[in-house]
Amino acid sequence: MVMGRRPEVATAGALGAGKALGKVGFDLARHLAEVPLHRPWDGPANPATNVLRDVVRTTVRSVMTTAMAMDTPELRSLEIVLDDAAGLVLPPPWRRDVRVRSAEVGGVPGEWIEPDDERPRGVLIYFHGGGYLATTPRMYLGFASHVADTARCRVFIPDYRLAPEFPYPAALEDALAVYDAVLADGWSADDLLIAGDSGGGGLAASLLAALGSEQRPHPAGAVLISPEIDLSLSGASMEANAGKDILPPDIPVDPYLHGADARTGTTSPLFADLSTYPPLLVTAGGDEMFVDGIRAFVDWAALADIDVDYIEEPGMTHVFEIISPLSRATGRVYRRLHAFIDGVLDD
Repeated sequence: MVMGRRPEVATAGALGAGKALGKVGFDLARHLAEVPLHRPWDGPANPATNVLRDVVRTTVRSVMTTAMAMDTPELRSLEIVLDDAAGLVLPPPWRRDVRVRSAEVGGVPGEWIEPDDERPRGVLIYFHGGGYLATTPRMYLGFASHVADTARCRVFIPDYRLAPEFPYPAALEDALAVYDAVLADGWSADDLLIAGDSGGGGLAASLLAALGSEQRPHPAGAVLISPEIDLSLSGASMEANAGKDILPPDIPVDPYLHGADARTGTTSPLFADLSTYPPLLVTAGGDEMFVDGIRAFVDWAALADIDVDYIEEPGMTHVFEIISPLSRATGRVYRRLHAFIDGVLDD
């Protein structure tokens, strides 16, 4: 259930959705018109690649910046429109070898993506990105269907509660409820993976911290894609890469924290006890704002003797695997992802 369709969540209605789309379109056109002023063809790669990267970066950053500046009811109305559109076009036609169905797991709504003709060898819980504030499971059906098909896993994308309507620890409570429900359904923790990107990657790592503090069984492994791992935003790359990344210059964390300490293991896993974590696959773009925090997290995990496979792609932005699915960098991540899943799941 997309946030805007929860009975307790206010929306701006059809008029508000139209207004929001107009804002997004106007700001996007204005920012794209400025692309030639950046002289993107002078970048590090060939001119065509440089221009394409700049257009993608400008497009995503413009949409994200405009959306984050909206009133919450307006944003929720926009999400409804985008969620409906994603449900029509995703998974893409070449991924029709998976089944998609809406369901509740542990009382949390979401989307199941299941391989069509294979006996699943495990379950992957995927927490979508959006900085704990936005987006929906349906927007991730393309990526999740690829993982479900190639890894032969069932994938569940929870529609966990978002801020500001539901601040910390609501998202973590939903993550724990889904995790417990999958185990209660007969799956062993050794057959279970968790994953996420951006805020969803931070949530996946926070779930691991919560499991460790309660001395509960951890999953076989975790995949963290550009995780929002440090809500104190302390890394130097937050400023140094602000002009190169897709993220808006000011990352909103207060609506989620709602007064909670940003330096605890379950808000910012950079500060967690990592000694109980399972094997990790962690990715980052060299040009993303979060990269310093991600590097520090990876270093701490290695010092705690956790098996960490870290992939940092130079010149790439935050969640490049999602926004540039056909890039060579994404192809390299996919190959490592498949090898990682093969390594931690028993057939």
